[in-house]
Amino acid sequence: MLTRSLFESLIILPSHVADLGGSKFKGEDKEHKLQKWLTKSYRKGVKKVLKHRGKTVIALVLAMILSISAVVGGLVKIQFFQRKNPKTIIINLSTPPGTSLEKTDEVVTDIENFILNIPEKEDIEAVVSTVGKYRVNYNDEFDSKNAEIKVDLVDADDMKFSNNQIKNRIRAYVEKIPSIYTYAFKEGGRGGPPTGDDISIRIIGDNMGRLEELGE
Repeated sequence: MLTRSLFESLIILPSHVADLGGSKFKGEDKEHKLQKWLTKSYRKGVKKVLKHRGKTVIALVLAMILSISAVVGGLVKIQFFQRKNPKTIIINLSTPPGTSLEKTDEVVTDIENFILNIPEKEDIEAVVSTVGKYRVNYNDEFDSKNAEIKVDLVDADDMKFSNNQIKNRIRAYVEKIPSIYTYAFKEGGRGGPPTGDDISIRIIGDNMGRLEELGE
């Protein structure tokens, strides 16, 4: 196969070009100075490599080992999916079992007013709440004691405070509200395929005292 290809390139193709009556050039084509310098440098480099084949192979192997060591040793950081700051902070909260929808709404309204007046409010675009349900792992949990508060943030480049600063401010206030039974922060707008929480633990039972003990 290689012999045929060589015969084709040296014998057949030149004859085809001659039959097509291509233009005939007189003299040598003028070569650009840059191209001439690159060609000359390339030839020198190739000659040196061929002259020192053993050293060249050893240098390439060492370069490969150093590259692998840099990755394994942590000098080169690897991140398959870059984690971006979420555009939305979501708070799922529950009041004690049996709480009416109106009472849950009062608690949510109180939290909304607090969020809209915190020192970091300039990084907040809007606060949208849903009373009577929240979403867990893409499933809606309907109950009069449940509520979901979504805090929409400005673009990451325009933010003056971090997400953690805003969440810590809200967390410190929510923990002081006695009528809140449980709450959890969720992150929205992360992009990528839909996924659940990294770790999710749910305990179900009839003994509220025991459930509270396990939750703590």
